[in-house]
Amino acid sequence: MQSTILVNRGWVPRSWREKSESTAADFVRNHLTKAKPVSDEQNPWWKFWSKKTPVIEEEHIPTLKPVEVVGVIRGGENPSIFVPANDPSSGQWFYVDVPAMAQDMGLPENTIYVEDVHEDIDRSRPYPVPKDINTLIRSKVMPQDHLNYSITWYSLSAAVTFMAYKRLKPKSVRR
Repeated sequence: MQSTILVNRGWVPRSWREKSESTAADFVRNHLTKAKPVSDEQNPWWKFWSKKTPVIEEEHIPTLKPVEVVGVIRGGENPSIFVPANDPSSGQWFYVDVPAMAQDMGLPENTIYVEDVHEDIDRSRPYPVPKDINTLIRSKVMPQDHLNYSITWYSLSAAVTFMAYKRLKPKSVRR
């Protein structure tokens, strides 16, 4: 059975997005627009009145190779009140909304969403940053986010403690 799926392979730098879009545009420009229609007749003078559908030569049709993905099938995410709304027109997705993503890409509404799982991570290639299989099963949050959250909250608590100390410290009386 063949069907279209969305695959989340992990996080990549923002610069990769522009590269991906230009690569996709180049693919369409170079492969799909170069397909030459061929008809049964060899260019008759009444060709422009003909309503016959053109046949595309096989050598001009790009070949698609199957890709094997090992991952976890998931549904979309439910955003909290603190998560901003997705903006498909600018390509900013703050949470996974599978039907909206599929519609934005021109895919069927019942597209399957898979989070890719890597057990053998190549350390020489740092991107994409996948989720660990054990973390993926337990949590939707990336492990790096946990470290960022803990540093943020400990820094905030230290700052509040320092301000409270300065505010509540007994003032020395000068004579």
